[in-house]
Amino acid sequence: MSGVFLLDLFLEDRVMVKKKVERAGKSKPGPVLLHKRLATIADCASKDMIRYALKGVQIVNQGDTVKLEVSDGKRLFQVYHKPADHKDFPSICGNKFKKIQKILIDADEFRRVLKNIKPNKLIPIVENASLSGGKDHSIITSTDLSMVSVNKLRAIEGNFPDTESVFPSGRPVTEVIVNAKLLIEMLSVIVKLQGKSKDNSVKLTLYEKKEAMRIDAKAQGDKIRALLMPLAMSNIR
Repeated sequence: MSGVFLLDLFLEDRVMVKKKVERAGKSKPGPVLLHKRLATIADCASKDMIRYALKGVQIVNQGDTVKLEVSDGKRLFQVYHKPADHKDFPSICGNKFKKIQKILIDADEFRRVLKNIKPNKLIPIVENASLSGGKDHSIITSTDLSMVSVNKLRAIEGNFPDTESVFPSGRPVTEVIVNAKLLIEMLSVIVKLQGKSKDNSVKLTLYEKKEAMRIDAKAQGDKIRALLMPLAMSNIR
């Protein structure tokens, strides 16, 4: 259930609105803020109706960070999101619901709500949505300072898998850091060469840290070999 409500701000100067927003809610604990860019993680959720829990995005409030998880059984994606300070979020989106601790919500609805948030370079805080709710539902609220969108999303029944037990905990054989955009471009070229083939497999071969990562594949009888150089510097730890 969702609704959009027109705000009667009675203010002609947008600067006055911004000042009112910045003063809002300085002492009260507020909801978790989710940035609109997080909508894209829903693409990795399952479309299978059998394992219904995998059709959702699991959100776990961990204090300073919020863990978002999606999986389709073949892929597992986690984002540890550091939310913006809720004190900077407009008080016109007041929180009357309990703070979220852990909830599983429909991935399609999650994507739809966050994608509908408009970019705002002047006041970037409104590129976020506030998340609050209870055990069986969540409330996601956003605003562009002229309109408010309130979305009540029912929580998905079922248990999301214990993802922490899936991640390998042993010592890795080797680690290579590469440019994600270049890797995507290379894999996209391979998939296009493979055409309508049902086999889109590739083999990744890792050598020493400073050596290139090798990619091998086959495309309609053709043999493909590619190399991607590792990054010398990165903020990944």
